[in-house]
Amino acid sequence: LTFDILTNALTLLQGLPKLLIPILVTVAVLIQYEIAKTTKELSLKGPQLTGIN
Repeated sequence: LTFDILTNALTLLQGLPKLLIPILVTVAVLIQYEIAKTTKELSLKGPQLTGIN
């Protein structure tokens, strides 16, 4: 899923002005950081939230 999103993003980047690329890269990194942080928090809270374990 993530790889497909990155591939599509790279395809779109080729058609954009060069000045926008650093901005979009920064945004992408921040989004990935937030996703990783959220995933980590969910994995820590997972057993408590789901009640499965």
